[in-house]
Amino acid sequence: MTRLLHHAMLHLAARLGSVGLSFVLFAWIGRVLSAPDAARAYFFSFALGFGLVTARMCLQLGAGVNGLARGAQRYREAQRGFQIQRRMLPVLAIGIGAVTWVHTGQIPLVVAAMVVAILAAPDFDLLRSIVGRSSLFSLTFALGSLLALMMLQWVLPHTLTGVVLALLIQWVPTCLLNVPALMRAVSKSRSTNLPSIASALGTLALASFDGLVLNAPFLGWLHWATDASLDMALVMRVFVASLPLLPLLLHWTNSQAFSHLCSRWHLRLETGFVFGLLLSGLASGVGFLGAYIVIAHNPVGLNVFFLFVLLLGAYSFYASQMRFASVYIRSSQRLRILVPVALVYLGALGSLAAWGAQRAVVLVVLQALTLACTGWLLARMAMSNRNAILETSL
Repeated sequence: MTRLLHHAMLHLAARLGSVGLSFVLFAWIGRVLSAPDAARAYFFSFALGFGLVTARMCLQLGAGVNGLARGAQRYREAQRGFQIQRRMLPVLAIGIGAVTWVHTGQIPLVVAAMVVAILAAPDFDLLRSIVGRSSLFSLTFALGSLLALMMLQWVLPHTLTGVVLALLIQWVPTCLLNVPALMRAVSKSRSTNLPSIASALGTLALASFDGLVLNAPFLGWLHWATDASLDMALVMRVFVASLPLLPLLLHWTNSQAFSHLCSRWHLRLETGFVFGLLLSGLASGVGFLGAYIVIAHNPVGLNVFFLFVLLLGAYSFYASQMRFASVYIRSSQRLRILVPVALVYLGALGSLAAWGAQRAVVLVVLQALTLACTGWLLARMAMSNRNAILETSL
């Protein structure tokens, strides 16, 4: 318990520093660049961040580490996750290189972005979690953000090229941390067969599904009324701010310490994960809403708070099933669940925009229902598979 609290305090301190420095860098970009160049820099930043976060989540989900298992088994599961991610890395690098070319048109920046993508995508905190060590990613990213600001202030030119370099520099400490472990992992896995493309696709679909649900309304393909857009943006911003412990909770699920803590409180691991997200999310969300009211001098309706709580609850349930139930679901089964649900969700979004149902409550309820129903489908499929395994063993 004491060790987990120590890890939590270090993680929160690093996360606060990382978020604050990233926000300053975000504002600095708007200050030093013209509006068109700033927009290109922001789009590049979103694409780079989304690609790397999805890739790192694919590693976590592809491994599906059982925190109650012995160390040797957890290590084998981690290696399986690295193999799945290794299958995806060329596609990730090419995709980020293409985005860089679209926004900059400079070959050196394309090469630099691809190198950063390959080195930053592996999350070797997964191996640290297996032996009960604390996560280092938030600290390295905070250091990277500070380094990027210093370089942009005193070294790099205040141009689109300079800003893109600064955004890549954010990931340099993470890359440097990964290099030794990445070299060891590559040398050990040369003789290992790569997982199938279907396995990689199933993991990718699961890792990117919640991002699609939460970000689809903001991608510019639909037009919302101004009032609805402001309410939706505030709810989403509060929701994102309410997840400071999500990376840490995922880190903990790979170790035995969190499993033992849940057992001591007579909780299933999934239930402890949900409670951890809900309690930390409510505390963070209320704090952010209070800060917003004070800074913006703008009252916030109770509807915003209730919508935030609804979305947080649905996401907490979905995230627990994404982490735990998906271990028992084959890649083909994941695709059969996630692809139809995603298509129905996107169709419903388009219908809302076409019918003029442009209210934040309608959109957030749709997002919450989609996440909750998907979590239920994953849980049901996992239970069916577990029952089938038990019947076979009997």
